[in-house]
Amino acid sequence: MRSWVRRQLRQVYESVRPIRIILDPDRIMSDEEIAELSGLGTTAVALDWLELRRVYEASGRHRPMDEVPLVIVVRSADFREARHLPYDIEQRAEVVRVLLAVPPSVRPIVLGLPDDLQEAAIGAATGSDPLGEILRTVWGIQLPADGATEAVEVDTLVRLRTDPTAPAEVFPLLMGRLRSPLARGLAEDPINVLPLQRAWEDWVAHGHDSAWHGLFVRIGPRIASLFHVGILRPVPVARDLPAWAKAGVEQPGWLSVAETLLESPPLESPANVGDWIRLAEWWGEVRLALALGSPETAELSQQSWERWAGWDEKFRAFLHNDFGKLMSSSAARPQTVNRIAPFLARRLREGHAERVMLVVFDGMGFPHWSLVRRQAGLSVTDASGVMAMAPSLTPISRQAIFAGALPLTFPDCLENTKMEERLWQKFWENEGLPVTAIGYKNLEGTGPLDVPHFPTEQAVGVVVRAIDELMHTSEMLGEAQFAANVETWLRHGFVRELVERASADGYEVWFTADHGSLEVVPLGRPMEGLAVDTAGTRVRLYATKALREQSKADGDLWDPPGMPEHGPYPLFPWGRFGLRHDVRVTHGGLSFDEMIVPFVRVLP
Repeated sequence: MRSWVRRQLRQVYESVRPIRIILDPDRIMSDEEIAELSGLGTTAVALDWLELRRVYEASGRHRPMDEVPLVIVVRSADFREARHLPYDIEQRAEVVRVLLAVPPSVRPIVLGLPDDLQEAAIGAATGSDPLGEILRTVWGIQLPADGATEAVEVDTLVRLRTDPTAPAEVFPLLMGRLRSPLARGLAEDPINVLPLQRAWEDWVAHGHDSAWHGLFVRIGPRIASLFHVGILRPVPVARDLPAWAKAGVEQPGWLSVAETLLESPPLESPANVGDWIRLAEWWGEVRLALALGSPETAELSQQSWERWAGWDEKFRAFLHNDFGKLMSSSAARPQTVNRIAPFLARRLREGHAERVMLVVFDGMGFPHWSLVRRQAGLSVTDASGVMAMAPSLTPISRQAIFAGALPLTFPDCLENTKMEERLWQKFWENEGLPVTAIGYKNLEGTGPLDVPHFPTEQAVGVVVRAIDELMHTSEMLGEAQFAANVETWLRHGFVRELVERASADGYEVWFTADHGSLEVVPLGRPMEGLAVDTAGTRVRLYATKALREQSKADGDLWDPPGMPEHGPYPLFPWGRFGLRHDVRVTHGGLSFDEMIVPFVRVLP
């Protein structure tokens, strides 16, 4: 539970009254925080007067003092103060209100932040310019003042657009502060990058003679980050450019692309989830270039993977320390895949979208997302990433996406995806949608004729299996074969047609994946007989901790948060090792290649 929320609930925890009511009219508390209240006693959620009355009459009116308390979270805008409650309930209950003590103008920004940044934002949102103080405190950005140069405005917008922790709610508030057409385009919803793309093309072609020369000389290295996430597109070049600009021009071969990328990693020491997402985006570009340039890139590939090993060790430590907090985060923007469906529900509920389509590409990590966006001709309007569930296996992680919940909520279906459609339907039914407004389709995605059509649905989920199936057939040549196969599949036009049709039907289209992939170094297969339940390449699952500890396989005995309390119990091999000798590209483990996946909004 967030510390600032817990402080406001102190009376609820300390009270001796049998009825304790939490007024949460702005829905500040997350589902996970409400679930945490179960340690106090019986909990219930009331969304309106009728539900409140029903719960009270059934479980509260005659509740004795010596029974565990009844905790009711009232999530209705009709009950903002204790005096708004029915008199008989108010008199018997300990009543507290969860309050976000910031000006209404910046409230959506604060609620959209990761939990670890919310407290800082609340403390900063004081004085005459709360937006400016939040930008300065949270992101180290000085709000453009009246008369700010175009470079300053564009720099601010680029920094926010490439920071996965920046919520979408910040951009409308900035719009009134911006004069530059380039900056205003970056603040629009959906993002309009055409002015900046044309400025880039002009500068690449004309250099000192371009009207944009001063802008790119001043903040060019910052703008280069937009190419890594797919917001800007590289262009042909016929002149020498500074090293930082090479990210934005078409390179004469994949070896050159890889060398250029490796010259400028976004950071060396990631400290938080936003940092790790940025690193994963960049590394995905590197991996793709190394794979498509094989065997020319063989020597560079070996050096790159040696560099990767240091990051992998740091990422594993990050998971151990922070993964549990991320998956229960109340931030509006999802940080783990179980929060994607609630995010989309909020888009519908608040009127940001009339229809939403979530396309889940099984097995699409950042390298293959880079291929998808290029060959399908997609415009990326919102680029970020999320954490898969651990273990990064399809039945666990993909079902968490469609359930909008952690795997511990569906412990009986962790071995296959048979309940996936029902979990998706149940989530949206709980959001108030009729079953006729909910769509789902699981398909391979072979070509345009395979594209589904949803003429009337409001919330649609689509599983595309092609990339995962290509992964599991890419054993002989590993990464190079996998990338080439995905490239070939994309030429059939399924992805392009899917986005064009969905957009024409009025859907806001989001892409994600259940897990990424990793080219492993085979260790061979430990002979364990019946001791292991699931003998995967990057994870082994055991029925008991005792069996796991007796395992002949070496690895990390970590029990990831979010999994059922009574197992299965995973063992993760270290580094790039795989627990089979016959598999080259696979998933299930804890590398950031497997665990961090794209979450992006796209247009044709």
